[in-house]
Amino acid sequence: MAPPTPTCTCWTGAHGDVIHASLNGQTYEKDTSFNCEPGIYGTVTVGALVDLQVLPLNNFYNASVVAMDGMGTCFMRGKLTR
Repeated sequence: MAPPTPTCTCWTGAHGDVIHASLNGQTYEKDTSFNCEPGIYGTVTVGALVDLQVLPLNNFYNASVVAMDGMGTCFMRGKLTR
């Protein structure tokens, strides 16, 4: 069994979003399929994100990250490949 690919999940203060990247050789490549950014999600408006927590694998919500905006709105975003 091969070891998992090193990954990085981080908050970008400049844009108020969260990105995910995987190590490819000696550089990290951004996962463009991972979307965790300010916007309108159904009936909920999410502002610039100010905090995040990476969640344990196989959690009840099947989410990988919970993030919070400056008004205290929390939301969870999809699975990351680890």
